[in-house]
Amino acid sequence: MIKYIIVFLFSFPVFAGGGHTTNVTNNYYTTESTTIQSNNSGIATAISASQLNFNWGTTALQGSVGYGNYDNENAITFGLGKRFGRVLVNGSIGSESNTDKYSFGAGASWTF
Repeated sequence: MIKYIIVFLFSFPVFAGGGHTTNVTNNYYTTESTTIQSNNSGIATAISASQLNFNWGTTALQGSVGYGNYDNENAITFGLGKRFGRVLVNGSIGSESNTDKYSFGAGASWTF
């Protein structure tokens, strides 16, 4: 039962956006408007990470490379994966173009 709960919890990705809030006041009322700014290089990194592929059929150490582009922003991601029995464990590191930012990720998949 617990394994189904864990699968359920990890089945739904969560996305968060950043922005700033501006309060506007006039003679009659106060309103609040929120602006969300997109991070194009972060989107490119997410695209590049989604291109990583690992082979379930081998227990050898595996490598994968992904590339992503969004709105003239580029990113490249390198990943490693290894299967241990019925569990495939993988990790990645990504680099965004024109920034000094890096992304890191890890994951696991298994069979029932």
